[in-house]
Amino acid sequence: MNFFEWSQGMFNVGGIALLAATILYIVYLGSRSRGVGAVATTAAGAGAAALTLGLAFRWIQAGLHH
Repeated sequence: MNFFEWSQGMFNVGGIALLAATILYIVYLGSRSRGVGAVATTAAGAGAAALTLGLAFRWIQAGLHH
């Protein structure tokens, strides 16, 4: 598998994680449950990390001089 395929996978994972975080934050607004808020924050962090990895993989695939 090349870096482009890895990056695409990371972008997909990141998008799904951020979608889940958004839904969980909406649930948190109604419930004010600290557990739901903590899971939403974790999902948002995981999504941001996955998108950062995806960007790094694209950068490597294009060549580090870009």
